Amino acid sequence: MKGIAGFYYVDVEESGIYECKAKGIFRKEGQKPLVGDLVEIEILDEVEKTGNMTRILPRKNELIRPAVANIDQALVIFALENPTPNLTLLDRFLVMMEQQNVPTAICFNKRDLAGEDYTDHLRSVYENCGYRVFTVSAAKEQGMQEVEAYLKGELISTGVNCDHHHEEEEGKFDFTLPDGLIAQAREHGMHLTFLWFGLWKNAESFYVPGWMKRDSETYWRVENVMGEKINTISPLCEKAVEKDAHAFSALMEHIREVDEEESTVIVMQVENEIGLLNTARDYSALASEKFAEDVPEEIAKLYNVSGDWKSAFAENAEEYFMAYYFAKAVEKITSAGREKYPLPCYANAWLRQYPWYAGSYPSGGPVREVHKIWKQMAPSLFTLAPDIYVPYVANVLDEYGYEGNPLFVPEVRKDAVTASYALYAFGKQNAICYAPFGIEELSLSPEEVDRPPMEVMIALNIDPSAFEIQGSKEYLSRTYELIDEMKPLYLEYRGTEQLKSYVKKSDTDFGTYLQFKNYDIAVSYAPKMPAKPLASGMIYELDEDKFLIVGINSSFTFRAKEGEGKKVNFVRAEEGEIRNGKWIPGRILNGDEQMSIRCGDMIGCLYVELYKY
Repeated sequence: MKGIAGFYYVDVEESGIYECKAKGIFRKEGQKPLVGDLVEIEILDEVEKTGNMTRILPRKNELIRPAVANIDQALVIFALENPTPNLTLLDRFLVMMEQQNVPTAICFNKRDLAGEDYTDHLRSVYENCGYRVFTVSAAKEQGMQEVEAYLKGELISTGVNCDHHHEEEEGKFDFTLPDGLIAQAREHGMHLTFLWFGLWKNAESFYVPGWMKRDSETYWRVENVMGEKINTISPLCEKAVEKDAHAFSALMEHIREVDEEESTVIVMQVENEIGLLNTARDYSALASEKFAEDVPEEIAKLYNVSGDWKSAFAENAEEYFMAYYFAKAVEKITSAGREKYPLPCYANAWLRQYPWYAGSYPSGGPVREVHKIWKQMAPSLFTLAPDIYVPYVANVLDEYGYEGNPLFVPEVRKDAVTASYALYAFGKQNAICYAPFGIEELSLSPEEVDRPPMEVMIALNIDPSAFEIQGSKEYLSRTYELIDEMKPLYLEYRGTEQLKSYVKKSDTDFGTYLQFKNYDIAVSYAPKMPAKPLASGMIYELDEDKFLIVGINSSFTFRAKEGEGKKVNFVRAEEGEIRNGKWIPGRILNGDEQMSIRCGDMIGCLYVELYKY
């Protein structure tokens, strides 16, 4: 049995696979079916192979991450080198398996890269603890037969550290990682967004292959104002950009060959949070020469300016200069890839934030202030996307969601308030993606969550609360569940005046006033509370007197239009649910409850029918 998007696919011996819904008793009793569960079902339609799950049989064990049950054995895989193994993480896996009585073996890969003394030491440490230990080299096919013999006939749960190298040898590409991810996604009925860490990730050139790192003459670095080289290959280095474009196009061609029919991969991110840190521009000889030249014609026309960069853009000159060359480079890379396979591509931005000068955030990256340049120079990108770890999330959503730039949020804070911003992103800005960072960690305890060190967050002006997960799993999972259920309704009303959204934007924001065709609604916000969502919601005007409210921490007062001189009351007010876009009524509110129509800190749904007198 495995579960996807609220449906569970149960393999019945000799009968095939049935698509089932879980009975409500499971939610009431706090149970959730897991992959690997043995279950009983009632068959609803033998032809369509549908049914209801009625009972979960006793489990011999279960894991939280991954969420699976009835495991026969586990093989935990770590690299010996490149990267070095995180032994603390390995020990966590082992403790978790011991708690669940799962027989576990350890496989250390890349023994061809590691020293014998180090390999023997690790083997002895874990063998003395009672574990079976394999040391292998998958690349050289050493030791694999022993592992295969051990696993034969058993169920496997694996934890894998993946190497990121795509082009270890110049011109020879390894597609093992993307192929593995595509296979896993298909197995779980999911689609993928791939992130291309080519020349630039987080304003540096960490992910370029070793042969490029070692040849710093050909693939030259940015220089700061002191003439010091930083670990960022310059976007003015045409040879580096050409190599990146070639590698990206090879990947896109491969994805087309293996995935065009199934369309598992649907979006590509090109580079990651690019720009320059700790310098506003590249001060290398070539860059300084270009900076002193007249602004390129397309930029001069775009801004109606003339002269060199400094005279044209004054204090913004250095950032605009770098934006031009980064966007130009990304366009070359993106267009080369899309010639092979025209998937939608976007670039993401490390936000402009305190202390607000270029270089304290990546100078030249696609922050909102330089979108005009990026749009002009990188037309192959369908959007420019924000990575949001600041407190003022709603403001960023408003800035980046505009005509010609569909709102796509590939990274956003994952504390409890993110559930509120998800509603606002879809309801107000018609977002096509809203992805809390590291969402898979919401099943962990707060102490287990990986977060940047405090000194790093302070240095990079990251809001530390963005990584707090207390309450996030409960609120976010329910919010996304409801967003999925109301999808048909949302798609019908989005972009119209009949759907309005709101969110509490600051501690001093106490509410809003929403105007519809026949009624106005005063929305009052509950105060911000720790580990709770902010006031947020969507309101649908279904008919001239009928409204559907999806909200969090909000109360609502309905009013007649100004000048009508009428009062408003309820024909009907009820709580309920939305399922597949349809309203399912629940508790009818009586007169006392109608005095205060509100939604609490768990997202809720209200239907009201009004009249005027």
